[in-house]
Amino acid sequence: METCTYCDQLALYHVRGTETYLCRTHAQIEIVGPQEHQRQRPRVAIQIRPANENECAVVAEAARTAWNSFEIDCSDFEAHLERAPTLVAWHGDQAAGVICYQFEERTVHLAMLNVRPRWQGHGIGGRLIRTMLDAARAEGLTCAVVITTNDNLPALAFYQKLGFRISAVRPDRVTETHGPRKGFSGLPMRDEIELEMKL
Repeated sequence: METCTYCDQLALYHVRGTETYLCRTHAQIEIVGPQEHQRQRPRVAIQIRPANENECAVVAEAARTAWNSFEIDCSDFEAHLERAPTLVAWHGDQAAGVICYQFEERTVHLAMLNVRPRWQGHGIGGRLIRTMLDAARAEGLTCAVVITTNDNLPALAFYQKLGFRISAVRPDRVTETHGPRKGFSGLPMRDEIELEMKL
């Protein structure tokens, strides 16, 4: 697992072009956004398949890295990651990314997407989401929903490029649930932003 270029914390993000890895704190300091050197890397050979019982450690590590918890609690959606359907993207014997989701009525809720920093920029996150969307369509679902926060500009850009549209903003929801926090580039993390895609 990669560590931050600036400290010994676990890295969550990879900055293409500079080949640096950033922890949550240093990602907040850096300006994260489109830069000239951020071209899409070549796609790598991966296999996406449902996680089996023996791969729980991969899901646990991704949940710890992303949320430090197995439970996701958003305004009108709650997920328990250890019980959620999960897909893992494998590059050989290395887990490159994980997506957890939940079917609810006619909607698939994306509960967690985590691509290891080393594999970011190779299109793995998009492939995991498309695989989840295919599974949802096969079940007859008609909508996909993801919730992020107001400060997470990279996630907002990523999901909108995939075709998601902002469908709701819940002011102060993060503050009420988790207290005051700083997010990317020092922005206050306050609001939930819901994005959806019709299937």
